[in-house]
Amino acid sequence: MFENYQILKALDCALESEGKKISFLLRLSRIIPTFILNYGLANTKISFRNYCFGFIAIIPWEILENFIGYCIGNIVSIIEWTYSYSIIIKLQLNGFFSSVEY
Repeated sequence: MFENYQILKALDCALESEGKKISFLLRLSRIIPTFILNYGLANTKISFRNYCFGFIAIIPWEILENFIGYCIGNIVSIIEWTYSYSIIIKLQLNGFFSSVEY
């Protein structure tokens, strides 16, 4: 598939030999968005086992994102006691649109 492109051909060979490590590090770094990474890795010679092993790297990020969402929920509940509901609605909409963007 990558015969005409030397860089992609080298990447494909590297993923075939060291796929577990590269897949894990790519998913851990979050430099490339997940949907692009899934599409890119599906077009290489990486084994299915090594491809699935990379999903373990997503777990720390998911825990962090859930914790941040929990903290924002607590902040909103504290604000609810002291300020008007217009501020709360703005914060909730801001959180909703940032989660839809991802």
